[in-house]
Amino acid sequence: MAIKDIFENYYRKLNKDIDMQSYKKYMENKISNISISPTDRLYLAREKNRPTSIDFLDNILEDKLIFKGDRIGGEDSSIISGIGRIKDLNISFVAIEKGKTFQEKVENNFGMVCPEGFRKAIRIFKEAEKFNRPVLTIIDTPGANPSPKSEENGQSQQIANSLLTMSSLKVPIISIIISEGYSGGALSLSLCDYLIMLENAIFSILSPEGFGSIIFRDSSKVEEAAKLLKFTAKDMKDFDICQEIIPEKIDPSYEYYKEIFSYLQKDVYEKFKDLQKFSSVELIEKRHERYMNWD
Repeated sequence: MAIKDIFENYYRKLNKDIDMQSYKKYMENKISNISISPTDRLYLAREKNRPTSIDFLDNILEDKLIFKGDRIGGEDSSIISGIGRIKDLNISFVAIEKGKTFQEKVENNFGMVCPEGFRKAIRIFKEAEKFNRPVLTIIDTPGANPSPKSEENGQSQQIANSLLTMSSLKVPIISIIISEGYSGGALSLSLCDYLIMLENAIFSILSPEGFGSIIFRDSSKVEEAAKLLKFTAKDMKDFDICQEIIPEKIDPSYEYYKEIFSYLQKDVYEKFKDLQKFSSVELIEKRHERYMNWD
């Protein structure tokens, strides 16, 4: 039984008069014998009920104040940004939100950030540096918005500006890739001091469909592309791109995410405290060294 079948069976039985706890135990036994492929990871990263960035913000931060607008004239709702607090630590945050309902997904461009969103993120980065607040970024995107309007408004320049700003930011940066992380849209918010990935998250130059259409001239060759792209969290750890992987369960109810949220709150807090021990010069030097060593 494939991972996709497990989830679909669960949802079909969810509203029926059956003992879901017993059914979950039955499925756990099935899952224990399954080898999870890169294609399975892809399905899990895109799974419709998977928690989104707003869930992470709501559960990691004890307080938050959301800022809107790029101070030029635009607002991109795919970027949620502002200031928040974890225990006694004030931080700035930038998160890419796909949305949960279809209407939210449309309003948020399905998580594809526009130039206005990148300008808003850069505004938050600079403000964080001014007030000496560490920065948390949360990434879940199929890529930056590729529309003609975005290109006309300087999309590539804003991606470059985001990378430039993050590369020289004098405060600690932690990034978490929670689901999909493709192309410049993901890279532009992940130039950090410490990268965390959920076990079923993906970090790649482009989607398997896009890769297949370019290399094989066939966008349906997702499985072949997924194997070649090496985009899983384990691959990123092996390449020394990702520093930490958060284990996940194969559970359509996502009840175990309460444990993940609790762990991340503690983990992010402790990692920021450790990073704050370095001077701004040391942070930037280590950041530059880390990214210059990427092959």
